[in-house]
Amino acid sequence: MQEHMEILKKALLILKDRQVTYGDVDNHFTRAASIASLWAAKLITPRDVAMIMASVKMARIATTPDHEDSFVDLCNYVAFTASFSGEKAPADGKAPTMPPTATLSS
Repeated sequence: MQEHMEILKKALLILKDRQVTYGDVDNHFTRAASIASLWAAKLITPRDVAMIMASVKMARIATTPDHEDSFVDLCNYVAFTASFSGEKAPADGKAPTMPPTATLSS
């Protein structure tokens, strides 16, 4: 059995790797929330996205409880949920606009 600190260390290493690979990871939750808001025709927040992704990981754990990756990812999604918990939804209840994308060079 792995010590819980080792699982948390793996979660941190994966998060750092994603930051290097994809850039500002927090912005991905905002972008995903904007896309989900369009599909759902209602406001979805970055916190909602993080909670949904945590739910996906919990569903996977239910069917494959020996797959460590799901637990490691769940640690990160729960941490993101906590980091977004203080954010307020727009007062008008409208979905946020899409964040700008990187400019493609020709």
